[in-house]
Amino acid sequence: MSEKKKPMEYGMVGDDGLTMEERLEKYSGETDWEYLRAACMYEVLYFVDASLDLKLVANAFLTDEADKIAAWVKAGDVVKLEQLHLNHFDQDRTKKFEATVVSPFVLCKELA
Repeated sequence: MSEKKKPMEYGMVGDDGLTMEERLEKYSGETDWEYLRAACMYEVLYFVDASLDLKLVANAFLTDEADKIAAWVKAGDVVKLEQLHLNHFDQDRTKKFEATVVSPFVLCKELA
């Protein structure tokens, strides 16, 4: 029997005394589309390709590695979700995602 992941917590990541690793752990988890939908509507939701490690991408956002992020965006490995994507995921709200809050953004990756 596999261990069940805890639900994702959402909060603003600020100067809370946590290390980057602790922040990524605290503000990451499994969630559904219903939870992510609002972030998409506010245009702060980014979809991460299955070939990338979500925590690696989140760390790049946290440490402002603009060149690395730009390369992923250019390659289509990190995509800002928009209305078209909102409509697509609204078709099946049972899909599960791994997500990480890197305020003000939310990064997500669809789970198999």
